[in-house]
Amino acid sequence: MGYNFAAMKKACQNLQANLKKLDKAKIQQAARAGYTLTDFMQLLADDREFINWLYFRSDNVGMRMKNIRNSIHKATKNRAQFISDTHNPTQALYVGHNYNDMMNGSSDGLMPLAWLDYQHISAVAALANLMVTWIPGLDEETAITAMLKFFGWDELPIQRKSIADFHIGVDGAAHKDTEFYEYFNKEATLALWTHELQHLAMLNTKGVPSFPIIKGHQWTEAISRELIDRCMSMGHTGYVFQRTELFIDKTKL
Repeated sequence: MGYNFAAMKKACQNLQANLKKLDKAKIQQAARAGYTLTDFMQLLADDREFINWLYFRSDNVGMRMKNIRNSIHKATKNRAQFISDTHNPTQALYVGHNYNDMMNGSSDGLMPLAWLDYQHISAVAALANLMVTWIPGLDEETAITAMLKFFGWDELPIQRKSIADFHIGVDGAAHKDTEFYEYFNKEATLALWTHELQHLAMLNTKGVPSFPIIKGHQWTEAISRELIDRCMSMGHTGYVFQRTELFIDKTKL
């Protein structure tokens, strides 16, 4: 594929080592100034190979998905389509999903998942925890704020006093979805997923059918219905329910 794996590995290791060398003052400055990926790259990365690593991962995923999609179309003479779930737009490239690939043959539709705990806030909590672990004297509120600004979520009404307040478990046994949504305030749920719906609408420059996920069991019915309305007002093709308990009167079944 034309990538230098050894150079990418070295760049990632160096970036991690440089991050551990940061002091409290630097993270405080990052929290105040709103450091983005490009800011941290200039601060921590020795060369561009770290960026190449992000694209190498997404190129691998996109290429394999395109092969699957093309095989399905060929085998069914275009009777069937291939639609993969994808990561939320803000964090997609960090985990190997490039929406440009999705719009150019890797998937017949765009369907970002809405696990706000595991897929969204867990990244903020985990990275903030790394910072307070590696950087002596750094307080949790500053670390959380720096990470919310890194992902572009600082303006959203997300708490930032304590990592423990996110109620993100260290593993599947410790984490409870219902507990997370009990503590993650309803305003934050509405604001965070609206933010991602807007980003998806902006990224979808090819008019690919888009079907964001709507939670039908962990959000409130009012929030879910509001997000349905916002989803359609932004021009998305539709939406997909993840479970439907909120909308079904089981006594009538």
